[in-house]
Amino acid sequence: MKKWDKEEEELLLLWMKQAWSYSEVALELDRTKQSVKNKYRTLTNSEYSIAKMVERNRQYVSKNIEHVKNYQKQYKTSNKGSISDYNRQYYIDNKPYIKEQQAKYRKQYYQNNKNKYAGYVAKRRAAKLSATPKWADLEGIKEFYDNKPEGYHVDHIVPLQGEKVCGLHILENLQYLTAIENMSKGNKFEI
Repeated sequence: MKKWDKEEEELLLLWMKQAWSYSEVALELDRTKQSVKNKYRTLTNSEYSIAKMVERNRQYVSKNIEHVKNYQKQYKTSNKGSISDYNRQYYIDNKPYIKEQQAKYRKQYYQNNKNKYAGYVAKRRAAKLSATPKWADLEGIKEFYDNKPEGYHVDHIVPLQGEKVCGLHILENLQYLTAIENMSKGNKFEI
């Protein structure tokens, strides 16, 4: 979020005196409607502060925790598609920053949990080995991995460690998926 400069603040005050709507000002200044409202409040009301608003919200949530949880659950259920679309677009728009943060997190996690990480890798390797039948085309599988297009993951159509069914590590069970598709699919098998 970019910082407000003096000129933008003056324009905001001028346009609000001229009875512009928050939406019109936001469009003109290339800001969100909420950020325009917040900035206008901070400029015109010395009692208003974002810190106070956050504290009021925190108090409300702590007093009405069940209501808030039910509301959030209902909202997520009824807006699943738009939330998913928003998250996907947010990831695309912020990909370099997110990748940098993820790399830092993974490195720190690995440093703090080397034994756990080694266990996870061993479990995955064992699952792959036990899911590879003797008749599997190992050269074909290797070639499939080697020919993976840039930006794609190799995915098991029927997961090796699925909840309801477990697939085999064979050439016919492999497919290429984009990173986002593969991560959102996870360990699920959909017919």
